Amino acid sequence: MPQSRWISIYQTRERHTVEIIKLKLEAAGIPVQVWNQVDSSYMAFGYIHVNVLNEDLERAKALIEEFQ
Repeated sequence: MPQSRWISIYQTRERHTVEIIKLKLEAAGIPVQVWNQVDSSYMAFGYIHVNVLNEDLERAKALIEEFQ
């Protein structure tokens, strides 16, 4: 089975934090996918995942660390 090209590097339930991280990564030229797995009925289960490509993992981690 081929390994996924996308890796989840950040998870939260806070939509605004995801948007800030996404904009920061995209500004650095890193493609981003956001997967929202928060339950739509209760908003208490699941997370929003920020995903990047395998080859961008280290750069993305460094940028996220600067944000925090």
